[in-house]
Amino acid sequence: MNKPLIGVTAGEVFNRDRPWAPATFGQSHTYIDAVIHGGGIPIILPLTFDKSVLNGICDKLDGLLLSGGNDIHPQVYGQKPYDKLVDLSDLRDSTDMYVLEQALTRDLPILAICRGMQMLNIYYGGDLYQDIPEDLPDAHDHESSTKAENLSHAAHDITISPDSKLCAILQTTSINTNSHHHQAVKNLGKNLRVTALAPDGIIEGLETTDGRFIVGVQSHPESLIHKQPEWEQLFKAFVDQSASTLITA
Repeated sequence: MNKPLIGVTAGEVFNRDRPWAPATFGQSHTYIDAVIHGGGIPIILPLTFDKSVLNGICDKLDGLLLSGGNDIHPQVYGQKPYDKLVDLSDLRDSTDMYVLEQALTRDLPILAICRGMQMLNIYYGGDLYQDIPEDLPDAHDHESSTKAENLSHAAHDITISPDSKLCAILQTTSINTNSHHHQAVKNLGKNLRVTALAPDGIIEGLETTDGRFIVGVQSHPESLIHKQPEWEQLFKAFVDQSASTLITA
């Protein structure tokens, strides 16, 4: 059986030790491993302002994984930037927004992780807390897994809506997860619904209200698939859904 081709958005990685060197376009192998483990064929998408290139790639995809990484520039959602933001990339913001639009136009299944979920919210007209400690000083530490220097560090539980796609996939209304973010969804975009919350109320899951397979999670389940079988099912469900839209021409 043919395997679905899954586009994985790249990050723009800046070389701080050699600032004269060109940035790298790439992504953590954990995303790639998770897609392969789920039965798909991953391809890392290039960052480019050339829409004809992105159109040509999107024509071949069966699913889109919007990955984590660079902070999203607040200009994308109409705010001025805080000084806490890191690794801003206009090139990545532009690429991610365009491939998301193209994936939606083509009715592709979409799995949006961390920054990817935030971009999904912005696309639908929402915005972000630019820095959780500054905007929500009473919130929990959502960078605890990063500070622990452990991708699969158990940070906190999330509560999942029982009537959500995420619940149907994970088969639970509560699960432990990692936490590697300092930004979060603030005002919810149109045609989106919240599907998961952290104990402090930070939004940890989103999906669209139109029934399509568009699932967003704030945590990094790609780093948990060998630790928690529930998260493994998320990638399997995403790849299986992408296989149902396989391009055969």
